[in-house]
Amino acid sequence: MGQGHQGGLISSVDGVGKCIAGQVIVDTNEFKNIKEGKAYACYSSVAPFEHSSGSSVRSRSRVSHRANKRSKTIFHLAAICAIRMAGDLKAYYERKVAAGKHKMSVMSSMRNKLILWVFACVRNNSVYQKIMSMLLHKP
Repeated sequence: MGQGHQGGLISSVDGVGKCIAGQVIVDTNEFKNIKEGKAYACYSSVAPFEHSSGSSVRSRSRVSHRANKRSKTIFHLAAICAIRMAGDLKAYYERKVAAGKHKMSVMSSMRNKLILWVFACVRNNSVYQKIMSMLLHKP
């Protein structure tokens, strides 16, 4: 699978364009170094981790500050773009905000969803479809 093919698969996700596709391909070394969406979410400081010691949980979950800030920034911009477009993520954002969730918390989960959708498209060698998002969507 070449860069052009992978770029086409990645940019088929709502809100993700060619620049983001190129960044993901470079960061993952054409998906040779990072093969899982969860690992890339950790790499780009999108996945939260709880701060605990033994059986006690000391504070709320937080993201690592030692991560690739550029990746986090571009997926944040992709999430903003996806909110402006009519689609799955716009409906998700509106539903969560209406339910009383904090807007930045919803944006963080949207960044994570975008990363997982990008990796699912590359893993399955298929373009983004609304059915795929329904399979990965957790209410």
